[in-house]
Amino acid sequence: MFSALYNRIETRAGGAHASPRAFIRAFRGMITDQAKTRANRCARQETIRSMLEKREQSISLYSRVMRGGV
Repeated sequence: MFSALYNRIETRAGGAHASPRAFIRAFRGMITDQAKTRANRCARQETIRSMLEKREQSISLYSRVMRGGV
């Protein structure tokens, strides 16, 4: 997932510490009706997994910076 796309989703979700559910809702609000169809289910799930993985990395980096351990 591109960083710019993740940043837009994160902003719509309410920040990096928003719940995974908020991230998924923000993501679904941004995709087209065609992307929401059953035919695109695998691609959608792969993107959501990638997004949530990037979220975990973002939270991890933030906590390391706040502890002064970067």
